[in-house]
Amino acid sequence: MRHRYVAGAYGLVAADPVTLAKEYLSARYATSHEFITEEARANWVAAVAAFGVYAWGARFHAACTASFCGPAAQQKEPVCDSCASADIVRDASAMWDSRTGQWSFVDIYDCHTCQACEREGDTIVRWRPHQGVEPIFRFIQEAPAC
Repeated sequence: MRHRYVAGAYGLVAADPVTLAKEYLSARYATSHEFITEEARANWVAAVAAFGVYAWGARFHAACTASFCGPAAQQKEPVCDSCASADIVRDASAMWDSRTGQWSFVDIYDCHTCQACEREGDTIVRWRPHQGVEPIFRFIQEAPAC
């Protein structure tokens, strides 16, 4: 084992969850890194993630999410409370603005309609975290077996 990797491992043990998250994301998504091979980089990423989860658990995951996704991780989307579809529409009214030559919203109505199950009403929607965000720990499935 090379000395710099041992020093790096010591840095893992002493690091807080935010520092670990930044190291994980830096090694995971950087196009160039200081590792000699792609396998060495992948192993380092797996080690950082494993230690982060072991030592800090949910705090490490939250730090990764905040660092990687930023505000997008906190975004929510409306889904049908019956079928869980995100295919929700609402009616609105618009007015022609002759100064700008465009339609502008006047009002959005309270009623929601689920396009998937055709349910309709003012209270059919619940809010969930936005599903378009990439899962942080997807790398575990991609990492080579030891």
